Amino acid sequence: MSCSFPLILMLALALPFTSWAQGEVQFNRSQSAIQIDRVFVLAGESNPCHGVEIDAQAVAEYAEVRLLSQYEILERKHLEMILKEQSLGMSGLVFEDQAVEAGCLQGSEGVVFCEVGCLAGQSMVKLKLVDCKESVQQWSAVGIDVKINAIFDRIEGKHALNQSLGETGVAAKDQTFSCGQDWTFDDYAYRTVQIGDQCWFSENLRTTVYADGSSIPEVTDNGTWSGLSTGARCDYDNDASNVATYGRLYNWHAVTDAAEMCPSGWHVPTDDEWTALETHIGAKGHRFSVGTALKSISGWVNGNGTDDFGFSALPGGYRSPDDGRFQADEYDGNWWSSSPKGDVTWDRRMGEHYPGVSRSFANPKYGLSVRCLRDAD
Repeated sequence: MSCSFPLILMLALALPFTSWAQGEVQFNRSQSAIQIDRVFVLAGESNPCHGVEIDAQAVAEYAEVRLLSQYEILERKHLEMILKEQSLGMSGLVFEDQAVEAGCLQGSEGVVFCEVGCLAGQSMVKLKLVDCKESVQQWSAVGIDVKINAIFDRIEGKHALNQSLGETGVAAKDQTFSCGQDWTFDDYAYRTVQIGDQCWFSENLRTTVYADGSSIPEVTDNGTWSGLSTGARCDYDNDASNVATYGRLYNWHAVTDAAEMCPSGWHVPTDDEWTALETHIGAKGHRFSVGTALKSISGWVNGNGTDDFGFSALPGGYRSPDDGRFQADEYDGNWWSSSPKGDVTWDRRMGEHYPGVSRSFANPKYGLSVRCLRDAD
């Protein structure tokens, strides 16, 4: 693969590095690896190939989300502040030794360094964990021209998918899973994130089938859409290229179909479960900015999200119930709940200029986005 091919990492982590060709990942673990629970994640050397729009800082942002399932991630701004005060350089072993020492003083048990390089014209990403006590490299993962998720799968020990797939690619009920790992459904691996007591898909649903493998009909004609009383799906603007960013839009009849929208072990959240998410975010210092904290950093017209929790909400717009027209992509994100309110149903909306989350109700014929929530144990 030529590194002149543009590669864009959305810091909101809304998109994986799907532009990279699948290659080999080298993973090495120390023979005397010790148990480490608390780590800082830092950006190390950053020398990407020409034309590749990704750096070590972006990889560090992604690593903090993916490694949550294995480590307690400490806020690196505290360590970066100390390093800045000490005027340390940002490259070489001297930086690593001193960063590990400073991290240890800040309560860390190790430091994960994220690097981006260019090897013979091929993009390279390397991560390594150096323990705090002995400054020994406990593991390292190097990927050359690979999907970034493949690197983290090796770190997490996922040498193969931990699930059995049927002919439709629908995950079996006995899938082994820990929140923070990917979950494959309808031949697509969804990122997941733990927020409080809840485990969410951190991207919108894009499935073309129900959980039982039966097809969700695609409806492109505007008039047909507005007259539906059965489940249906569509791509925004009937343009398949929008699916990679926004997922698909579904009417509420699909949400409530007995075949179920989300894979086994997951469900479309109720109104109360949406409220529980908002309450948790508000209690974490975002009382008046829950929406801002949940929105992706990139993808909105003014880029006004901070994505503090890895939810990575994007403005997928909606499809009107009256005339089937598509509206408000890049400005509004709209998600179904599974809770009815008379002849309508509760939903959630995040707007471009609004820092909160709007709780409203919608005609079941709307086309809105869907997020899946893990069933309670």
